[in-house]
Parts: sequence; C-alpha cells; structure tokens
Amino acid sequence: MSLKRLGSELLDLSGFKIESLLNTDSRSNRLTFLGHFGADEDSKVIVSIGNRPVDNNYLISWLESGPALKPVLQNDIYGSFLIPANPNLSEYKVDITFPATDLHIKKAQAQKLVIVSESAEDYNNVLLPFITSLPESRLQWVYNILEKKKEVERMIFHDPDSMTGFMLHPDQKWDCTDLETLYCVAIVNRRDLQSIRDLNASHIALLENVYKQGCAVLEEKFGLKKSQLRVYFHYIPSYYHLHIHFTNVH
Repeated sequence: MSLKRLGSELLDLSGFKIESLLNTDSRSNRLTFLGHFGADEDSKVIVSIGNRPVDNNYLISWLESGPALKPVLQNDIYGSFLIPANPNLSEYKVDITFPATDLHIKKAQAQKLVIVSESAEDYNNVLLPFITSLPESRLQWVYNILEKKKEVERMIFHDPDSMTGFMLHPDQKWDCTDLETLYCVAIVNRRDLQSIRDLNASHIALLENVYKQGCAVLEEKFGLKKSQLRVYFHYIPSYYHLHIHFTNVH
C-alpha cells in the first residue's frame, strides 16, 4: 500500500489508528498525527489537519472512524485530500504522507528552533555529507512535477530552458482561490543545484529569469504586482532541489 495507489484503492481512512501526536502548530491551528493502518504497525502514516474547529478528542475519534477521502493532490508518497462534511464538521482538508520514513517523522515532530551561523567549513563538513546521503527517491515527487508526470493540471507556468527555465506551481498550502494567502513555488529545471549554497555569478541569468517571469505571470494571472510579492529562498530548505517562493506580502 502506498500513496501512489491511494486514489484507486484507499478512498477512506478505515483502519487508521493514531499512535501519537507529533506536533501542534498554534499559528496555523494544525495538528499532525503519527499512526498506521490496521495491523500493519510497521508502515507508518502521517496525517496532518489544520484550522480545526473542534476539540482534539472529537477530532481523533473522527479520524479513526474511517471517513471517506476525496483526492485533491497525489504525488509519490504525498497527498492532500478532502474529507466530506458531516453534521459536526464542514468539508476538511488533510495532508497524508504514506509510507512515512523516520526522516519524515522527525521532520513532522515539534522542533526546538535555534539560530546557527553556518560557515563554509560547517557546510562542507556537516551539511553537505548529510545532503549527499539522502536517497534520490526523496526528490521523486519533484522529478514527477518536472517531467509532467504529476500535478500537470496545477502548473501555472513552464519555461523549458534547460539552464534558466523553471516551473511555477501553487504551493500545497495555498487553496488557489484566496489571493491574500497566495503561495507559489518556482522549481528550477536544473538538477545540479540543491540550495543557495550552490549559487554563484554564473547563475545570475537563472535567478533573473525566475524573478522576472515569475512576477510577470502572477501579475497576469492573479493581478498582483511585483511590489505585492515577496520572493525568497528558504535556508535550510525543506528539500534539496533549488526552488524559490512567491507569496503575497500580506
């Protein structure tokens, strides 16, 4: 069983058993649970639900009651689904990772945050070996997007140039309707760039192209001017394939 087959074989959460609460995000009012299906306790599943309007005990019993799932987005082991409304809840969106690895579970857990000054030596001796140790399968969902195997219907823009091109997609967190919360991601076509640590003067043309075309497309499609957009990188990024965030300044 995997998310690759959820759309055709697993259309509900029947058999889902919660093992623990991984995280509570008070800013987004989001709860993230770790669990498994049925007797298969070794295959872990992460279920995350936000903007919950009910108490936690009701939410847990509701998730474990096996509600139906309506697929919204599926890519490799990741998916977003709508759970139809019931007398106590309106239609609700849940994000599922299945099967979840130890790295997924660790990432989903509440983290103690600190600020670190990373030198080039730190990067080369500590972070880079970690990045190179990650299996290529961790980026399969990104390659599915770039190869137009998944999420083609969500694509906003594509520049196919092998060196300066990119794909612009709505972020999974954006509902694609509320412009106040607009959140899009530009994923570069090149596969040799993992993060801003790999950038140098030779990549200026790539960065200028992503910025200029990305802003122009978002103004054309959604009416947001460049001055209304925040365009930025995360570091450390959530995944190691170079991508740029476009959000509404609000």
